[in-house]
Amino acid sequence: MNARSKLKNQIHQSLAICCIKLSSVISDSFGKSGRHIIEQLLEGKTIEQIIAEMGDYRDFQNADKLAMYFGIAPAVYQSACKLRTGKITKHGSKHMRQILVQVSKAISKIKKSSKLKRLFQRVLTRGRKEECCCQ
Repeated sequence: MNARSKLKNQIHQSLAICCIKLSSVISDSFGKSGRHIIEQLLEGKTIEQIIAEMGDYRDFQNADKLAMYFGIAPAVYQSACKLRTGKITKHGSKHMRQILVQVSKAISKIKKSSKLKRLFQRVLTRGRKEECCCQ
């Protein structure tokens, strides 16, 4: 464990010397996204080419998995025959979730109607719902 911690600290120091502070952008520098960014840097790519929080979108099986990764999937509660969906889970990338919230707020302010604005309005009106799953 000590050797691993020492190596991680050396990597942080080397990146800091190059004015790269991953911890201010992603939650875990040695998680999946952090390792992806470090690997891309080692391959000689610029920070702008790998800085994407999610890495490669093709790593996710579907849109639901991506939503869960960013913590914007609704929480689901099930008890007996009741199925309830609640607010978003907020597990995942805090930074990307904040960006997505800001983008959705900007979309809601658009005066002109578009597919994206209609989708936002539809999702907004859904709110919480409760269903009976016994039938």
